[in-house]
Amino acid sequence: MFLRRHIDPSLRWEYLQLKTPKELWDALKGRFGNIHDTLLPELTVQWNEIRLLNYKRVNDFNKDMLRLKARLNLCGKELTEDDMIQKTLSTFPTSAIILANQYRLEYDNKKITTFNKLINLLQVAERHNEFF
Repeated sequence: MFLRRHIDPSLRWEYLQLKTPKELWDALKGRFGNIHDTLLPELTVQWNEIRLLNYKRVNDFNKDMLRLKARLNLCGKELTEDDMIQKTLSTFPTSAIILANQYRLEYDNKKITTFNKLINLLQVAERHNEFF
């Protein structure tokens, strides 16, 4: 009943003839179960193309990185904190290369251990006009 009530109206008519919830669930799973396979190549391209220097604000970059991480995790590709930190540090704008090297040194010395911590430091630097 829950599935039938909340299914998209265009799909409701298509699957109306199925009597049991199990039949409906299996039919929907057959139709949408491979969505991960179709999304993963596109998300991989987005991961390869995302760059901190393409954003005007650190917060916008953070939002897109977290959204991309969630989608990749949904598709079965786990992004670690190290992956996200390395990606961020490797895509700094050239105007902030000294700052990038400073953060890389702190990362190597284990002072920056999470992506969140790096983003917080970048937001502070942005507020003090040290960044971009």
